[in-house]
Amino acid sequence: MLIAQTMQPLDNGFRTLGVVMYPIEKKIADGFAAFETEQDPQLLYVALNEIEDVQRYAVPEHRDACRRGLSLLLSFMAELEPHIDAKWERKKVPPLGVPLPVPDLPVYGTGEVDPAAIADPAIRARYEQELKTNRENWVRYNVQFQLRGVEERAVDDLKLFAERCFAGSSANRQEYEQLLNTSSLSDRLKKKFRKLGRPRLWRFG
Repeated sequence: MLIAQTMQPLDNGFRTLGVVMYPIEKKIADGFAAFETEQDPQLLYVALNEIEDVQRYAVPEHRDACRRGLSLLLSFMAELEPHIDAKWERKKVPPLGVPLPVPDLPVYGTGEVDPAAIADPAIRARYEQELKTNRENWVRYNVQFQLRGVEERAVDDLKLFAERCFAGSSANRQEYEQLLNTSSLSDRLKKKFRKLGRPRLWRFG
């Protein structure tokens, strides 16, 4: 049941000011807020599941349901986009650990030594910082790796949903274009999604 009078998008497709959000918009917004804190991409999969549930019951004859399903997905992708580092490269895997700072110290199974066992404070501090940096690099790498998976699934959803709900007539195509143009996606993604699946998706006579 809808509990908001109107949706007032701000800097993304979900957050509102002075307006109560629909339940699903709130779930998605909460998912992104939690992700920003926890850096766990699984939270975004949960949010995407909510959108897929809406889309599952949309059929071409119900235009409001089609528009809502597409709007939710476009807003999700607009919110996701800033979190994806365009400079990230899959092949640039961080090194496994850092060089040992001094010889003849017991080495853990992780390949690390106990910093407390390093007598020289300068060497110890440098080693601790190198360990911290290496762990942060691995976290960033893994998050970006998983975010690509979220993005790929969202794009697949867009392809399938567009083919099901927005193909078949020029009016449907215009609806798709209008929702895409008014979304908060970057111009780069708007351009990409305008070309999505052509000519396979849009079989207009």
